[in-house]
Amino acid sequence: MENNSKYLVPAKTVSCTQEIKRSKFITTVGRASNPEIARKFIKEISSKYPDASHNCYAFIAGNPNSSPGIGMGDDGEVSGTAGKPMLNVLQHKEIGEIVAVVSRYFGGVKLGPGGLVRAYTSSIQQALDELKLTEYSFLLFTVAVT
Repeated sequence: MENNSKYLVPAKTVSCTQEIKRSKFITTVGRASNPEIARKFIKEISSKYPDASHNCYAFIAGNPNSSPGIGMGDDGEVSGTAGKPMLNVLQHKEIGEIVAVVSRYFGGVKLGPGGLVRAYTSSIQQALDELKLTEYSFLLFTVAVT
């Protein structure tokens, strides 16, 4: 029996910037087919912006509908205000093999938990609006044993 599985993946890496209440948010989104590649991407982006106040991330490293390879991190932001909202946006877009890092430069104005959630969510959404996608497909073969 043959099962063809298809899903969308990033065609290339994209980066965009927005400013919210004097804080600068730089979002970088790329492709990661497994958690190891996702962690390497996160490390590379964090190294690119070592002076950022926070380098928060989320990833779905595999099929968006059945991937055990998901992860997120707040990197010192208030717990649950960055990584989890970022992952939520990625999961609702149903894009696979995707990793996102938002590097925040604090601008002196506290956003509060709700403001942080909105800022990280809108940063991811802005990058996804610019992201080019391509279809990834693979064949699964199953053998019926009787």
